[in-house]
Amino acid sequence: MERPADDVRRRTLSGIRAVALLNVATLPLSFLINLVLSRSSPLALGYYGASQLFVGTFITFFVLGGPPVFARFVPRIPPSRRLSFLLAYTGACLALFAATAALLAAAPSAVSGLIARFGEPPLAWAAVLCVAVLVWAFTSHFLYGSLEAPRAAWTLKSVTLGYAVLALAFLGPLREALAHDPRRAIWGATVVVHVLGAFLGAFHVWRTVPRGTGVDLRGLPEGFWPVVGYVHLGTLVAFVYSSLSPAAVLLTLDVGALAFLHAAGRFPLLVVSLPAMIADVVAPGLASLDASGMRDRALRHATAAVEAALVVTVPLVLGFVFFARDAMALFGPPFVEHRELLRILALSALSAPVVYVGSGMLAAFGAFRAYLLASALYVATALVLVVVLVRGFGLPGAAWAATIGAALQQTVVTVTLRRRLGYAAPSRATAAWVCCAGAFALASTVDPGRLAAAGAFVLATIAFAVLGRVRPSEVRDLARRLLGRG
Repeated sequence: MERPADDVRRRTLSGIRAVALLNVATLPLSFLINLVLSRSSPLALGYYGASQLFVGTFITFFVLGGPPVFARFVPRIPPSRRLSFLLAYTGACLALFAATAALLAAAPSAVSGLIARFGEPPLAWAAVLCVAVLVWAFTSHFLYGSLEAPRAAWTLKSVTLGYAVLALAFLGPLREALAHDPRRAIWGATVVVHVLGAFLGAFHVWRTVPRGTGVDLRGLPEGFWPVVGYVHLGTLVAFVYSSLSPAAVLLTLDVGALAFLHAAGRFPLLVVSLPAMIADVVAPGLASLDASGMRDRALRHATAAVEAALVVTVPLVLGFVFFARDAMALFGPPFVEHRELLRILALSALSAPVVYVGSGMLAAFGAFRAYLLASALYVATALVLVVVLVRGFGLPGAAWAATIGAALQQTVVTVTLRRRLGYAAPSRATAAWVCCAGAFALASTVDPGRLAAAGAFVLATIAFAVLGRVRPSEVRDLARRLLGRG
């Protein structure tokens, strides 16, 4: 009979492999969406970025809690009660949204003015989108918490797949609709793909829960709401970490300026998505191991996850730094002159492995409160950075605010891990920043051509491998696991 620890390890590794492969497979689709829109017009890409900010803002303020809550409670709940937990949790958030909507209905002009900042979608569309986003997000988080990572990843990536299909339609039968009214076309697509994602998530949950499971909405687990409160504060921190700079550009400048920052941000976002999804897969396994009294083993798994993520992250960041001109040219000639935005934002991706895996560890081990208290200083600093840098330097200031904020967030997580868990982040994380900062300084000074950039990329990658103590056998093992051979 398979031991619980071995089962957790097997399902976690299987989940990481499936998530990584799906993430890599959908990378071209993510680019396709943004390229189609940018080639239509920078304004179309700007509206797309605004709609994504709307979704992120709704999640931040109305989807209470998130993945860490599911990672902490679902593994500890008997399978027969998990559906009740999901429905009660979702119902509480829907009630909050309904109550807020009722209050805002008394000031329709204020609501319209706020919505107008995001591209003036019809209020009915915005309401439907909010409900769909809540169901889509919670079903995917529930599936991750149930160690059903492949189904969770398919649910999350269904939105990308839906956008890709519509992007192809924008090249053909919907071309005129996009050119005539990009605002309406983009917002219509956003509503449709999230509604479909919500239905897919519900379907996967229905397939996952045991047959004959009853529904009891009388209560949630003991200690649930304090955890939700702390995790939700973490969601606010994550919003500052990932979306504060674009939001400041949208509010301070306009949708057209947002298009250039959004385009530059697509590249590091693709890099960040892998450690973020790895953290979603790893956290429930860490919680299960810790609950079984095997914290040391859980810490070793966390270290391996951070180091593996850095092996993938650093070469990609170096590529974006040295080949920023070619990368931004993909979006069209108007975007090339903003290539320095990509070089700056690429550095922000270096913090993702420690931030996502580390915060997942803190949540899994019940130390999330300390992390959030420490993050209060980070949030205050990030807000000051955005106000000062965006007003003083415009788009480059927004990019620097995002990258400096990411470095500060990594510092907060690292210090909290050491103080609360006695855990030291891998030295490879420091090596990553040293090598990539040097690469940035060189590329920004010289702005190398393709041949020089290729040579510098190879040298910088070798330097990281040496400083980060990356073994060839480690790279081979990582490749085998991602390909399902180990």
